[in-house]
Amino acid sequence: MAILALSLSSVSSIFLVALGLGFVIFIHELGHFAVAKWCNVNVERFSIGFGPVIWSRTWGETEYALSLVPFGGYVKMLGQDDMDPSQETDEDIADDPRSYTAKSVPQRMAIISAGVIMNLLTAVPFFMFAFKLGVEYTPAIIGHAIPGDPAWEAGLRTGDELIQINDRTGRPLRFIDLKQEVALSSEDVHVKGIRKFYDGVNVSEKEFEATMTPETGGLIPTVGVTPIMGMKLPLVDTKNDSVVAPGAAASHASPPFEGGDEIVKIDEVDISGYADLQNVLAVRRDREVVFTVRRGDEELGINVGPNYFRTLGLKMDIGPISNIQEGSPAAAADPPLQVNDKITHIISDRLGEREVGADLNALELPDYLAALQGEKVHIRVKRETAGEETSVECTLTPDGRQGWTETPLLPSSPLTVPSIGIGYQVLPYILNVEPGSPADGEVNRDGKSNVIMTIKQIQFFPPLTTDEKPIEFSNKKGEMINWAHVFWQMQVYPERTVSLTVAEQGSDTEYTTAKLSPRPRNEAGKEWYLPIRGIKLSMLVKQRKADTYGESFSLAYDRTRASLLEIYLTLRNLFSGRVSPKALRGPLTIASTAYYFSEKGLGDLLWFLGLLSISLAVLNFLPIPVLDGGHMVFLIWEAIRGKPASERVMIGANYVGLFLVLCLMVWVLSLDIFAQFLGWWKL
Repeated sequence: MAILALSLSSVSSIFLVALGLGFVIFIHELGHFAVAKWCNVNVERFSIGFGPVIWSRTWGETEYALSLVPFGGYVKMLGQDDMDPSQETDEDIADDPRSYTAKSVPQRMAIISAGVIMNLLTAVPFFMFAFKLGVEYTPAIIGHAIPGDPAWEAGLRTGDELIQINDRTGRPLRFIDLKQEVALSSEDVHVKGIRKFYDGVNVSEKEFEATMTPETGGLIPTVGVTPIMGMKLPLVDTKNDSVVAPGAAASHASPPFEGGDEIVKIDEVDISGYADLQNVLAVRRDREVVFTVRRGDEELGINVGPNYFRTLGLKMDIGPISNIQEGSPAAAADPPLQVNDKITHIISDRLGEREVGADLNALELPDYLAALQGEKVHIRVKRETAGEETSVECTLTPDGRQGWTETPLLPSSPLTVPSIGIGYQVLPYILNVEPGSPADGEVNRDGKSNVIMTIKQIQFFPPLTTDEKPIEFSNKKGEMINWAHVFWQMQVYPERTVSLTVAEQGSDTEYTTAKLSPRPRNEAGKEWYLPIRGIKLSMLVKQRKADTYGESFSLAYDRTRASLLEIYLTLRNLFSGRVSPKALRGPLTIASTAYYFSEKGLGDLLWFLGLLSISLAVLNFLPIPVLDGGHMVFLIWEAIRGKPASERVMIGANYVGLFLVLCLMVWVLSLDIFAQFLGWWKL
């Protein structure tokens, strides 16, 4: 019965999508048709779709048809045929008072522009009813600022709620607003927001401002942020799914977590969002905590013990500083730390001097400096000055931001030290193997624990997907693969084993270890606590719903204006090269996107149809022959000259326009296939 219900739901969604897309096309062609009839033009055919006719019926003088290719439609009038442009210069046809060419220039302009106007007019009620029914959106709250990317360097953090993005203001703003401003702006992106702080007792808020310079060169400009997670655990469909990571602390919770649980409190601290959750768990990482969750109509407490980092017993080499956050303690140090500095020693009055690599593992540096918050710390670095390497000592005071809360999710992402605002690579060079560790005797097969080894490759077991491949550190694409990224994968999937391919530095001999099981570091006096407990969360989604039709009309009008501007900026950035042509999508993506919105609800589908109506209006009015905008250009030219363009010019322009439109269709269809079926060029 569940399969039958799913099938019926899918059929219903597909029907709504077909009806909605067909209606948008119908409305456009209806505009041409109605104004043509009003101007007493003989309309020979009204077709939804192009190509061979698969169904038709004649009422009066007009044939109404459905055609094979469902990528648009057309209204065929006497004296106007894009496939035969010579009709517009045919004097015999022009002598017929009911022909298109017999009408005045203003009348023909009205006929040509009517489709676009109808799409713009219907977009407003589409949006209006969408907002009245309720539209889901992802709020403009930062879930993760990717280390090293523009947002991170500008100082954005998890939980930052944006209340202004360039000229867009208000609360709530949508996450898509941020993506659009970044993608469509030709300059830096300035934001204002509200940031949460947790001092171990209370959660407080403070306003902030930041300016980001988007990275270009990809499909679209980006700043490196992801949306925020909500406080609900996902609902699971099968017995094989789990709301907690197997082997993590949450998997041993008492009582166990269940799908749909909503976290409302940690110990005595109220949790209003993911930033609160992350901050509280990071500060209390070394103790058992009580999660208060809302399950149905009741609240219950769930005890969860601490989580430990799992290690192989490898001490890795640190790379130079690759990124520094604006306004961070590192930037304000005396003298300031610089990109390409290599940290060699950490010196504090309380803990003395520690050498990075020998006494202090590069992977532990974020937690080590976080523990020195509020204290004066001296950081000794190797710095190249005027071609010579010198030792420089920089003095700073770490703040209270906890280590490993800005995780290296991407292979090239640097490991950050949030408390001082720097990022660096952890190099795949093994400086030391801890005796008795999982790697002991496998990595150092000759019995030497202090010979520098190079990790060439790592493979995880079991693979998460059928096509998961080993991670190559000597990447042929020249990408930097950070060992910290690999190390974090061991924490996220604690029950997976790994196999390393290693070589002694300076040697061509390689060998592969057996499968190694990372071991939790929970020995008394050597504990290393993770700031997470292994709980899976759903993406935060909210709903915007107008209370009155007046409010929904106001929202719809604003959304229509904003959509027009966004499409204009998209076209501008396409022509300037700031947005790649590979970012375009075609009818397959439109259909799949419409299906996605239909599954979410009627309000969301209507919102998408409103956006599609505006897109259709703008694209149809581009000054390309065979499109409405191209016809308008010829009509303006006729109004200026007092006579239409010559038959030769009309035919040549139409063939050029038809060629351009066909090339565009082939291009976007190929991109659809690459994106939808091959998984290339994902935005």
